[in-house]
Amino acid sequence: HHIPLVLAGGALTVGGERVDKLASQTDLAATLLARMGIDHSDFAYSKDIFDPSLPKFGYYVFNEGFGVTSAAGDVVWDRAMPAACEGADTTLLDAGRTLLQTTHVDLGLRENTHI
Repeated sequence: HHIPLVLAGGALTVGGERVDKLASQTDLAATLLARMGIDHSDFAYSKDIFDPSLPKFGYYVFNEGFGVTSAAGDVVWDRAMPAACEGADTTLLDAGRTLLQTTHVDLGLRENTHI
């Protein structure tokens, strides 16, 4: 689940450098808006990957599971294969579970709203 992102063009000024940071596709909104000086606070699950005060990690979900990757390591939890978590970093596992539950609750609260 490692996909490179290339940002090019005059609208974004980062400095023509290679940035090797972990992130998720949800982080694109905050990252791009911050580069353009636009408020991105409405994107609760997005983080600016260039903000040094924020943790660097990638999080993804799939049918009946999730994965978290960070500088500390990787963990994948799959309901169909619970043994895959044996020996996993419990901090990353707990972070993944927290993110999954938080987004699930958030989506449930939005269920009856129409955008």
